[in-house]
Amino acid sequence: MFDFISYTISDYFIKINKIQFEDREIFAYGIRRLLLNIFILLCFSIIGLATNSIYEIYVFLLFFVPLRKYAGGFHFHNSYLCFIFSCICVYIPVLISKYINNINIFLLCGIMSSLVIISLAPIQSKNKNLSDNEKTIYKIITKKIIVVYIALSILFYINELILFVKIIILGIIIEAILLFVAKIKYYFINKKGD
Repeated sequence: MFDFISYTISDYFIKINKIQFEDREIFAYGIRRLLLNIFILLCFSIIGLATNSIYEIYVFLLFFVPLRKYAGGFHFHNSYLCFIFSCICVYIPVLISKYINNINIFLLCGIMSSLVIISLAPIQSKNKNLSDNEKTIYKIITKKIIVVYIALSILFYINELILFVKIIILGIIIEAILLFVAKIKYYFINKKGD
């Protein structure tokens, strides 16, 4: 569906001379990515509205997406599985943040997860190969993001905004799990190749 729409839009822009035919694939790819992101945000909004947690979902995304972008981690190769898993990954932290109130558990898990992220990140995916220079830059950015998130968590804790603390820490925990799973996956892939 997204392919059909993206190529139709690309063909229209070629027809009105806004892009060249040689740029059709690149333009269609960009349109497809835009449509997919809009669709995913719409689905997250529906989940948020259905569970009365739209605010929490978007706060989670605000903190999770930048960390995920630079730290990397496990990715499904099947886009449907990726979509379903993304919905689960967005909703579970919101659910947990509403029902688990022991902040000490969150803080302990957040510290351990931060150490996992700092030691493993970045992990590249099949679709995003990083040069050595990019790996160094992504590692530095990931460390800075973790430091900012820890500082914000402390600030939110002092100001008794505990929901924010829990959501930030749950984003860190999920990213640490995704990095750990990716590391295990790549270990077995490399071992199988030997």
